[in-house]
Amino acid sequence: MIDISRPNFLPQFKNPSQKKPLPDGAGEFMIGWGDILPPIPVRVWRGFIPGYPPEVAGSCSPVDGSIDVVTYGRKNNPLHHRGGIEGTILHEMAHHLQMIGADMDVGGWYWTNSHVEQDKLYKKWKGQLEAFYAGSLPEEMTAEAFRVLQGWKSDEKWERNEELLGDFHSFLKGNEIFEGFLK
Repeated sequence: MIDISRPNFLPQFKNPSQKKPLPDGAGEFMIGWGDILPPIPVRVWRGFIPGYPPEVAGSCSPVDGSIDVVTYGRKNNPLHHRGGIEGTILHEMAHHLQMIGADMDVGGWYWTNSHVEQDKLYKKWKGQLEAFYAGSLPEEMTAEAFRVLQGWKSDEKWERNEELLGDFHSFLKGNEIFEGFLK
């Protein structure tokens, strides 16, 4: 199992003993978060995730919580991961946690990844995030904030807004599902 709570976890994906081969050179790995979370399957695909448009960098299954990510290859590829592939994995992990909360009716989560406080923060900050993926939906704003709070930043302006990040840190740190995942 690859522990994604540790910094610099990406090299562990290169360890052949961690990989279960899939078609076309893709691989399935098991990830976890220390001893807090049972292992979750992560499939790493080359070029695109089967069944998704090529611009989709990651996905979390609402059926079983598994995560799919894509590796785009060359660094100059216009398709990319905000915060690196590690950032995409953490973003999808946030969706996984939202779904656990909704499935178990814990922490105020409902449906798949909805939350009243998340909606309030979305309304408060949407104007500053409209130009970014983080501004597309309340659940995406939370997943993107979780990625940034874990240290996987890109160059998007909103990621330097300390008040916004403070609001999301308070929300997530105070939430039963996310509290053990933030410092």
